Amino acid sequence: MTDFAEMDQGAMRPGPDQDMPVWLRSVSFGLGTVSRLAGLLSILAMMLVISYEVFMRYAMNSPTAWVTEYSGYLLLAVVFLGAAHVHLTGQNINTSFVLNRLNAPARRVLKGANAWFSLLVLTLLGWKYLTFVHSEFLSGTRDWGLMGTRLWIPQSIVAVGYALLCAAVLVEAIGPRTSKATWRPISSVLLWTALATIVSLQATKIVDLRISDLDGALAISGAVLVMSWLARGWETAGLLLVVTGVLGLGFIALSDVDLGLRMAGFLVFLFALLALGVNIAFLLGALGVLAALFWLPIPMIMPVAERAWGTVNSSTMTAVPMFVLMGAILVRSGISGELFGAMRVIGGRIPGSLAHATVGASGIFAAVSGSSLATAATIGQVAGPEMLAQGYNRRMAYGVIAAGGTLGILIPPSIAMLLYGSMVGVSTTMLFLGGILPGIFLMGLFSIVVLGWTLLDRSTAPPTEGSSFGAKIRALGPTAPFVVLILAVLGSLYMGVATPTEAGAIGALMSLVLCVVRGSMSKKLMLEAFEEGAVITGFILIIAVGANQMSYALDFLGVATSLVETLQDLSLPAWAVLVSIVVVYLILGMFIEPISMMLMTLPVVVPLAEGVGFDLLWFGVILVLLIEVGLVTPPVGMILFVLKGVAGDRIELKEICWGVVPFIGAILVAIMAFYIEPRIVTLIPDLAR
Repeated sequence: MTDFAEMDQGAMRPGPDQDMPVWLRSVSFGLGTVSRLAGLLSILAMMLVISYEVFMRYAMNSPTAWVTEYSGYLLLAVVFLGAAHVHLTGQNINTSFVLNRLNAPARRVLKGANAWFSLLVLTLLGWKYLTFVHSEFLSGTRDWGLMGTRLWIPQSIVAVGYALLCAAVLVEAIGPRTSKATWRPISSVLLWTALATIVSLQATKIVDLRISDLDGALAISGAVLVMSWLARGWETAGLLLVVTGVLGLGFIALSDVDLGLRMAGFLVFLFALLALGVNIAFLLGALGVLAALFWLPIPMIMPVAERAWGTVNSSTMTAVPMFVLMGAILVRSGISGELFGAMRVIGGRIPGSLAHATVGASGIFAAVSGSSLATAATIGQVAGPEMLAQGYNRRMAYGVIAAGGTLGILIPPSIAMLLYGSMVGVSTTMLFLGGILPGIFLMGLFSIVVLGWTLLDRSTAPPTEGSSFGAKIRALGPTAPFVVLILAVLGSLYMGVATPTEAGAIGALMSLVLCVVRGSMSKKLMLEAFEEGAVITGFILIIAVGANQMSYALDFLGVATSLVETLQDLSLPAWAVLVSIVVVYLILGMFIEPISMMLMTLPVVVPLAEGVGFDLLWFGVILVLLIEVGLVTPPVGMILFVLKGVAGDRIELKEICWGVVPFIGAILVAIMAFYIEPRIVTLIPDLAR
């Protein structure tokens, strides 16, 4: 499981396993460093060129013709060239609840089999993606943009990224020493290199073997099995053979059954791979490949592989790294302490004033970071120790911090909303507007929970001293620059002055300027912020790629259409459909990382929502609320782990879990309120139209 608490603190350097052979550690470190620098420099270049476009358009009245197109290509570099670094530092998401229950030898075997399985999937996708790039090269296809770039050039970024990622996964697959014969892992590297060479020659038709996708997949699978045996021994190779064999035979058996049984089997395989701990991005791609090989009339992997290009090469996706970067810079600027201090003074004598201050500070920080994990980590470092020192109940103190952290993906700017809008086709600006009132409403509900808790149990929070009106005004002074930043970023977006991407880039640049003014700027801050921006963007969008690859086969089979037709035949009322979706997400959120869960399920739940007449903008806000619940429900509640990481020995994880329960209830009440009165969500967007 990704350690987000560590990640938010900037600990993302390549760290090869010290039990690896020396030569493999050197390869791992060099590969990770190259990939890290590529991602870091690409996101820096994105911020600069997008800011340059805004400056040229409004200051010089001379808009550029190349920035929009090339910023998309830089995003490809951030995601795919940086993917190897993301993987080598353990930031790719998986579910480890089975792995954590195994003894060390069994865990090593399962992790090895997972790595070789991932390498098999990536090799298949890389093979057909390279075939796609070669066909684009031969046809001379150009971009629709003003520059008319030959598309094979930026598409090659993805191909190189696949190669680097394969190399990173190969390093993991070989892993620590498991054999006294040192030639065996070296043989695996040489064999995979030979396989990659043959695959490349075949993909580019330099050597035309004229084999079908199914025959090629079988040949590559056999080669990977041999390599896993050489590197890890018969236990790993045997487990890999069982997994791939069961998947292949299972998909073949399901090819002749009706769609309902086929999708039930599909879900079984999905959850089985999740339970085994396969990285989510890779298992989604694997399911897409398997469905394309065994469920389509003609086995075709290329359309699945092509989606790596189509998913990321999107003008709306370029906003994601910019808002992530802005949040990463502000996390390190020292804003959280000042926000909490201001809210504490304003709270005065209200029972549980520090807890109310935590809700307020979380809401404001959410409006400048767009990240729930960043909000929870930064507010937790300040508010947690302060509340415990003042005698607050531990459960309430960290429960309210966890709840406040969830506001990061609801109050705009929101990374989850950016992804939802990009994949569903809803205006990001309208989604941001739609999140304002619900965010304020939810903050109010959290404060009501705090007030009720303190009134029912006076020992929960000690009495607090009041402050004068003048003191409250003075407390707001240090936060003024950040209020200006919020107004500048969101104001430019809502007034149509800037696109979401431009607003994010300007926000990131202004955040750097604020750090300089405050005297907190340093080389370390810049490196950590840009690296975090690249890494978080990388693992989120790699999952989006996997989800899109999986959805190809589902789209082809008409799964969404069939679900909608079934729903219409059942004549279920809209509220019953919503309750069903809520229950499913509550269950999934206990086991799957929330952003991954959203990206995995969008191809199915969005048609369901449309089928019963839900406004997709309104539904996007409801979906974000459900993701919020997933962030704070064990055993995979990421905010819970973040808070445990920053709290250390101050509190046990189970106490944080119990403390957040009343606030989960508040989120569910909010969903019910938004269903009863949808205008809470749609009022501001309707006024802005």
